[in-house]
Amino acid sequence: MADQTELCSLSDLQDKLLDNIGRIIKCYTTAIILITMGSKGQQYPLFIGTGTFVSISNTIGIITAAHVVDKLLKENSLNRPYLLGLTINDYAQKYAIHSNLIEPLIIAHGQVESDGPDLGFIVLPHSERGTIEATKIFHNLDRNRERILAKPPRFSEGIWAFCGVPDRKQSMIMPIKDSSRY
Repeated sequence: MADQTELCSLSDLQDKLLDNIGRIIKCYTTAIILITMGSKGQQYPLFIGTGTFVSISNTIGIITAAHVVDKLLKENSLNRPYLLGLTINDYAQKYAIHSNLIEPLIIAHGQVESDGPDLGFIVLPHSERGTIEATKIFHNLDRNRERILAKPPRFSEGIWAFCGVPDRKQSMIMPIKDSSRY
């Protein structure tokens, strides 16, 4: 039997590589949805950003932009409970964590937002780890910490990917009908 070699074009290889990179990134990422409560129990979701699931030491959470965390902190300052909606499945399903179980933190906030830095962290409760890990992966920041801090990789090394959604012109405000679970 003759050995058959499958030939493909450079653009096909690029498409396959991009598809594989996208599948890998999707395992670690989530949309972040602020779900506020109306006076009659109705819930109003608002897409506020994206983030990456990470673990460090004995803490799990989401690395995101500081301006995303600012929106959660604003709700905290108004003393209004909310839900933190996350996308952990490939299909539409409501998964949310109550605000009293999370801790939003600003890591770095620049003087001018567009100049950066713009880094935040949302500490998640360990009680949610199993549910999230059923479909997502927490990137272990401890694994290569010493090597990365000693010699940070150059931009020319490996593949760097931007993951996020621009907030301009987005609108996703709609009431959620079934609030009995939360």
